Amino acid sequence: MVKRWEEEARMYLELKDRNKQVKELEPAAKKESFFFFMPLLQGYTPPPGTPSYQNFGFGTCTSEYEEGNLGNLCIKLFGIDRIHHPEIAYFEDSVCKARGLTTCTFTEFWQAYEKKKLPQLLDSHGFRNKRLGFRHLETYLNSGDLKPSVWELIDFLKRDQDFEAPLPVQVDYGFRNCTSVREKLELKRFYTELLGNSGGLLGSFLPNCGDPMDLHEACLQNKIYEYACHVLGDEKVDPQLRGLLTNVYTL
Repeated sequence: MVKRWEEEARMYLELKDRNKQVKELEPAAKKESFFFFMPLLQGYTPPPGTPSYQNFGFGTCTSEYEEGNLGNLCIKLFGIDRIHHPEIAYFEDSVCKARGLTTCTFTEFWQAYEKKKLPQLLDSHGFRNKRLGFRHLETYLNSGDLKPSVWELIDFLKRDQDFEAPLPVQVDYGFRNCTSVREKLELKRFYTELLGNSGGLLGSFLPNCGDPMDLHEACLQNKIYEYACHVLGDEKVDPQLRGLLTNVYTL
């Protein structure tokens, strides 16, 4: 199955690259874009915990439904419309023109990704209004390699079975202060509630829940506990969490 996916995706590469092994694709941005594009072409968005999930901004989505919409938006750049199903149908050129849309090449895509200009690429092909519907996506994609660790936190929260947080999350969001698996799971549940949904962020960030970038700012001020009390209400935040919700940043 994966071999078939790879062969179909190869047709979007430049002629000089079509007979290369995927691992031989250079630069890295081209290879990373191909690994993202290959399953996307079949109607699959990257799952949490994968490089493509972080590289292409899916962690900024507030639900699985929104992740699907982002995948749809990306694949439409190539003149492909998944609609609401994984099956792929191709736009007629006349339909694209009638909607003011133009298609891009895979080369244009990976080069825009390499230059941190994917939002601009979407805009240039008529998708600005749809792109603006994804909160924080532009900031995330334009921010370079050193992104706020809150996005790693969200990626970690969406992986239900994991309780070992990535190192930046451990340092910034208190997991390094935990002395047991129970405390790690409690902290994970706490952040899941703070950011919007007890089901692993599978629903939207709710109006009375935290915004990721606001949480990031609270983290930098070492005031995560205070921020949680402000968002959720003092009575809903366990005072015993205060000792866990500290980091290396100066008070």
